Amino acid sequence: MAACSDSETSEKHVLLKADKSQIAFFNRPFLLAEARSSSTPSPLIVLLQSDPWLAVTGSDSPAFALYDDGTVIFRTKSGFLSTKLDRSRKDALVEAFGGDEMSMLAGRYSATNITDQPDSSLLLYGRKVPAYITVYGSLDDEDVRSSLPEAVLTAFDRLRGFSSSGAQPWLPEKVEVMIWPYDYAPDQSIMWPKRWPGLKGPATRKQGNGYSIFLPSSDLPALRAFLGSRREKGAIEIDGQKWSASVRYPFPHEELWMASAEN
Repeated sequence: MAACSDSETSEKHVLLKADKSQIAFFNRPFLLAEARSSSTPSPLIVLLQSDPWLAVTGSDSPAFALYDDGTVIFRTKSGFLSTKLDRSRKDALVEAFGGDEMSMLAGRYSATNITDQPDSSLLLYGRKVPAYITVYGSLDDEDVRSSLPEAVLTAFDRLRGFSSSGAQPWLPEKVEVMIWPYDYAPDQSIMWPKRWPGLKGPATRKQGNGYSIFLPSSDLPALRAFLGSRREKGAIEIDGQKWSASVRYPFPHEELWMASAEN
C-alpha cells in the first residue's frame, strides 16, 4: 500500500466549522447605527481577548481597536498605546478584513474542550454587513491553531501582532472602578475618599450586585496608591458597605460589545 503524502494527510485533517448561532450576542444594529452617526469616531475593527481568571468576568478592555478617524488603541505588556493611521493605511487594514471570506467564516469556533480557556473575538464593523468571529481556546496553543481555518488564524494574528513605533501611552478620559460586595472581609477596611463619587454618584452605574464608579484618568495615580494601601484581606468601605474593587479602561462605544444583547 502506498504511503500517504504530507499534503494528502493535511487535506484529510478536519477543520472546525463555525457555529453562527453563537455570535448573536454581538449583533446590535441599533447601537451600531447610533455609533456611526455620533460625533465621536466609531469602531471599524475590534479584537477582544478574555481572561477567564479576571475578578469580574467579561470586563476585559479590547486588545485592539481601530476607529474611523484612524485612531488605533492596542494593548501591550506595559499598558495601552495609541497611534493614528493615515487614510491609506486605515483603508488598507479595513480592506484586509473586507472580503466575502470573513462573512463565510463568521461564527464561534469551540477549539478545545478544556474549561477556563480564553475567548478571542474579532468584531468587524467596517463592512456593509458586520461580521463577528469568536474562538474559544488559546490562540497560542498549537492544537487550537491546527483546528482553525487558515484565514481565521491570519485575521487574528494580524491584530495580535500589531505594533507601531510612534505609538504613545493611552488613557481613557475616565477610568472605571468596578466594585462588588466583600462583606466578610476579615481585615480592616480602608475608607473611600469623600472627594470621589460613591454609590449615589451621578455617573455611577449599578452592575448586578456591584457598581461601576467613574473617575477622571488624572486621578489614576492616586487611585492606584489608595487601592495599594488595602490589606490583602481587607475591604474598601464605600457608603457604609464593604467592597472589593478592580480598575478597567473603558473604550469609546464599548456598548457595542459589552451592553445587553437585547440591544
